[in-house]
Amino acid sequence: MITIIIPTFNAAAYIAQTIESVIKQTYTNWKMIVVDDHSTDGTCEIIARYIAQDARIDLIRLAENFGRPARPRNIGLQNTLTPWIAFLDADDIWHPEKLAIQLKAAQQGNFDLLCTGMVDFTGIAPPPAGIDRSNTKHIHLSSFTLFSKNRIPTSSVIAKTESIRKMGGFNESAHYKAIEDYDLWLRMSVNNMHLGKVAHPLVQYRILANSISRNKKQHAKKVAWLVYTQLKENKPGWIFLYPYFICSYVAMSFYYRVIKKTL
Repeated sequence: MITIIIPTFNAAAYIAQTIESVIKQTYTNWKMIVVDDHSTDGTCEIIARYIAQDARIDLIRLAENFGRPARPRNIGLQNTLTPWIAFLDADDIWHPEKLAIQLKAAQQGNFDLLCTGMVDFTGIAPPPAGIDRSNTKHIHLSSFTLFSKNRIPTSSVIAKTESIRKMGGFNESAHYKAIEDYDLWLRMSVNNMHLGKVAHPLVQYRILANSISRNKKQHAKKVAWLVYTQLKENKPGWIFLYPYFICSYVAMSFYYRVIKKTL
């Protein structure tokens, strides 16, 4: 069984499509915890309609706005009772076979965390593509790979609940805004947890103009700081590779997100 954590804030325009993509999963043994960061639009009313129809869905409403997804995700983590956990942002969409494919692969490979590929979209999401079975094999993501580029889309992640808790969840400091997910993946990796990826894009990532990670220059500075900090604290023998990692990160970001529009 798996618990899906969805942090929301003023997501009334998208949340129904996101929830529907979970309801349509071929794997049905799931729970959903939506943690609302004090929305002021009709987000919670929409969620309430789904709760009335499906007992697997719960809503936690924060008394005041935190302003970033780290705390809502951690609150969801604290309320999780299942051995597996998944993260899904309130405007992204899952392929109907995502959980079935991932859970089977994660258990076969004994992964602490397994992500998938994703594809960008704007406006109305295209229908889910067919599954290329040759592209559903899982690969290991090494620390070297992750320092070179964050290859883990958060909305694609499933992980062992205990493994995420062992790392203390997401860093809630404001300094980690928009990089709290990358920070957690790096910490898991340098602590010798088994991270992997299914190459097939099983997540559709909605491009929004007001996304908190859309300021490329500011985000790049945060990534550079995070990579250096993690190297200094956890991989001091690799510190001489810092220039390589940053150059690789910039080049691969341009290739995957600007040219391919996927990850």
